[in-house]
Amino acid sequence: MKTHSSRNTGTAYLLWLACFLSFNGIHRIYLKKYPSGVIYLFTFGILGIGQFLDLFFIPAMTAEANRRHQLVEDNLTVNVRQRLTPGRLYSPPIATKPGNPSQEILKILASGKGHSVAELVATTGYQSSKIQKTLTSLEVEDLVRAYIDDKGRIIYLIN
Repeated sequence: MKTHSSRNTGTAYLLWLACFLSFNGIHRIYLKKYPSGVIYLFTFGILGIGQFLDLFFIPAMTAEANRRHQLVEDNLTVNVRQRLTPGRLYSPPIATKPGNPSQEILKILASGKGHSVAELVATTGYQSSKIQKTLTSLEVEDLVRAYIDDKGRIIYLIN
């Protein structure tokens, strides 16, 4: 499910072209990299070198912005589902489950089927923030990888 606030690589490239009108860094502001966007704006894209290098980094920066947005959206979806249980006005958040969810996540992903953060939260019972931190560390260790499916969701698979 793509939402209006997901970022587009083509739009980022068009905004990159604004550097020829002396508006350097506009593409970074569009990709929610506000501090570096403002720095680029006042330093002419750090004398044009950073602006030029961004030409090659825009696809990765766009994917990162969309991934951050999707993680926030998944977290909001989980929180809304927790609170909108049929027949109840409010249900408290999931209790914090002790321990490290790494092994449990790896067992679930070992099935070969990709899972979103929301699915892993529902399956394991851990809080979404703990799942997200664990997935990030598993990505760094190259044990899992993430991709965005055709619905715009971030899906995690085991390597």
